[in-house]
Amino acid sequence: MYQEFKKYDIRIPWPIRTVYQGDEKKENDEISKLKKERQKVLDEYKSGT
Repeated sequence: MYQEFKKYDIRIPWPIRTVYQGDEKKENDEISKLKKERQKVLDEYKSGT
């Protein structure tokens, strides 16, 4: 099977997991600052569903 894949240049990527470690409180504070603006955009572009 390996030889056939190689012959046709078929590549299967390895699974990748990215783990971010950061300051969750700081991140939540930054997100909260933009909550009103975010809601305005969501309201403006909300579809009729």
